[in-house]
Amino acid sequence: MSSNTVVADAETMSSNTVIASAETLSEKQGVLNPRLRQRPRIADRRPLLAIPVRPDGSPDWKNRFAGHTTDIGLEGLGLELPQDLNLQTLGLVLSLAGGEGQAPGYLGVEIGGTENAGRDIRHAGGQFTGFAHELLGSENLTPRLNARRWQFEMPYLEAILDQWVQIGVLEPVLWDRVQLCPRCRALPTFRRGCNACGSIHVNNDRLMHHFACAHVGLVTEFEDKGQLICPKCRGRQLVVGADYEYMTGPYRCQDCQWADDELEQVAQCLGCQLRFPAHQAYEQELKGYRAHRLDPLALLPALGPTPAVLAGAALDRRPALCAH
Repeated sequence: MSSNTVVADAETMSSNTVIASAETLSEKQGVLNPRLRQRPRIADRRPLLAIPVRPDGSPDWKNRFAGHTTDIGLEGLGLELPQDLNLQTLGLVLSLAGGEGQAPGYLGVEIGGTENAGRDIRHAGGQFTGFAHELLGSENLTPRLNARRWQFEMPYLEAILDQWVQIGVLEPVLWDRVQLCPRCRALPTFRRGCNACGSIHVNNDRLMHHFACAHVGLVTEFEDKGQLICPKCRGRQLVVGADYEYMTGPYRCQDCQWADDELEQVAQCLGCQLRFPAHQAYEQELKGYRAHRLDPLALLPALGPTPAVLAGAALDRRPALCAH
């Protein structure tokens, strides 16, 4: 299916929930006011394909339509649409050709106003804002950690995002692999602990190895009235490195008294508090999405000399609009 699209005006009311604006294109009918623009635009005419977004945030591919841009700037662009168009949404994802050296891609806009421009043409102003704009942002296409449930979730329902995949606007990608609790799928912490009970309260004794007689024992067994004396051969005046070396003894659990030479990698769930061996963790692949998002800044140089046009404009410190 073609990789062109439009998305309706919507805002996220809660996690995985999208509710569209009740306004329609006909309600925005009026005279466009160029004074409302805070940044200058450059005349630019190029073909586009737009697909409306349904109230639940899914693409209305059946009602897609063709049009043209009339101008473009840092905050929005002008659109030339069919006069008989009866959109039931204000949010659009536009598929249009990129600038010089830039592949075709997508821009999300929200219609701010329209006016008749002839028998078969209507002009509209689109701003880079609203649900259609947010949909293409990388921060909304990757899983987020819900700090209350300690589980990874997508900002929008995957069923909705997969519909955008079907028409080529989004591309599914493997975002990460994570180790989760086998019981509730929440995020755990990991540490080394007791093989028997999983406790982190473990320590080990310090040992001494006497080279001459090969005796190995606790350091306290060698200490005698301020001197180091081998309890086996009674060797005295021992010098570290020459007569003996320090060694690490077996680990001992202070909770269950278990002892061993090795510790177990132990996990504890941040959600249900289940403690379990790390090898029992549930491995989950986290799916994300990628969109080829056009950057208006990259489009402007292809339209002619921009320094004079943008002179005096305040520096735009918003995040870059291009895809990662």
